[in-house]
Amino acid sequence: PFFNIITFISKKFNLEEDIATPPGATDIVLDLAYVKVSDFLAPGLTITAGRQEIQLGEGLVIGSRYNVKDYPYDIGATDLGILKAFDAIRIDYAPSALPMNLTLFGAKITENPTGTTPDSNLIGADIGLKLADVVNMDIYFIREAADDINTIGGRIVAGLPAVEGLSLKAEYAKQSQESTGWALLAGMEYKMSAAMEPVIKVNYARFTEDYEDVYPSNIDSRIGPVLYATGLYGQKDLQSVNLGFGFSPIEKVGISIDGYWGRVISDKQNLGIEVDLGVDWKYTEDLTLGVTGGKIFGRTGTLVANDPWQVIVYGKVAF
Repeated sequence: PFFNIITFISKKFNLEEDIATPPGATDIVLDLAYVKVSDFLAPGLTITAGRQEIQLGEGLVIGSRYNVKDYPYDIGATDLGILKAFDAIRIDYAPSALPMNLTLFGAKITENPTGTTPDSNLIGADIGLKLADVVNMDIYFIREAADDINTIGGRIVAGLPAVEGLSLKAEYAKQSQESTGWALLAGMEYKMSAAMEPVIKVNYARFTEDYEDVYPSNIDSRIGPVLYATGLYGQKDLQSVNLGFGFSPIEKVGISIDGYWGRVISDKQNLGIEVDLGVDWKYTEDLTLGVTGGKIFGRTGTLVANDPWQVIVYGKVAF
């Protein structure tokens, strides 16, 4: 079990349109409720049925039932959205004799009991391979039937034995049928064994103008939490670069600094630069306290030209 208590203060984004409270915003929503059976009929075969989280790869295509464009409740800062689960049946198979795993799932997104419009269903498959002790690869296929969009993608994560603590990753997804767009993620992280445990990371993301979001994970780590929270830019027609640095000045305290640069591809318009600072204090094994803040230095003439900022104070309790 896990609780996440969050308080945030933010400058208004000065959007031109007010966000209306969607129907059912005062309802109680069940996020997770599933049954999981391990070693069903055969060793290594697991079946999970019910409302569950599903993420493939880096979450480039599948990671959250709700994202910035269709989150069902007005929570003010969409980067704080935590609902992710799908109503789905999932089968996982990991044979002990082979360095691989297979995932198959089918999810019901929306259902129309009257039959006047088709249901929205999602199906997917993922094959994971461990090519060496430091190389992992995934190949996946996703079909969103209602929009007639097929997406095939691949992801690789690799370390370099000669450089301890260095990790490289890349993921690419290509669409067909009603969309011909593509998306790319690439990055590296280097955890040094020096004093204060410094970490350096670089990430690049690009999404073509005709790329259609399926159900990606929250993308604040790709374009910046504050920029994502505005709800103005999603995973489409965008490229961004993230440069981050972290260290631990004293035991149980971690500090992170991240910079983001974003650009709308079709308009050839730079959105500006976002700078974020975070501090985590692991007070006990069960309690973590922290604060994180970010500010966009927006470009004149863009929708973030008013330089929005956000400060979040949080506590995490596990038991």
